[in-house]
Amino acid sequence: MKINQIRLSCLRNDTHFQFHTEFKDLAQKHDPDALKIRQQHDAYLPLYALLLVEKSGNYEAFIKKLIPIISKYSITLAARADKVSKKKGGGKNSTTGGSHEEH
Repeated sequence: MKINQIRLSCLRNDTHFQFHTEFKDLAQKHDPDALKIRQQHDAYLPLYALLLVEKSGNYEAFIKKLIPIISKYSITLAARADKVSKKKGGGKNSTTGGSHEEH
């Protein structure tokens, strides 16, 4: 799994929400324990739940607070996923979808 570098601050409303949903789904699909990100993943899930709640409220202010946290988590996930991928042979998975995953 590889996540392309992305500037979260450039994403707006539904696009930002879609990124987080796809990010969460990918992390769960590739098993947080196997990626060695269990602690970060467990910390991210409550933030994702807040994102669901905030989607109907003051979204922009919430996102400004969340961006630094998610950016750090994304970098950690991508680095660890790359290490796991190299250990398993490094093949790319063409069966997965998502606009933020490199094929």
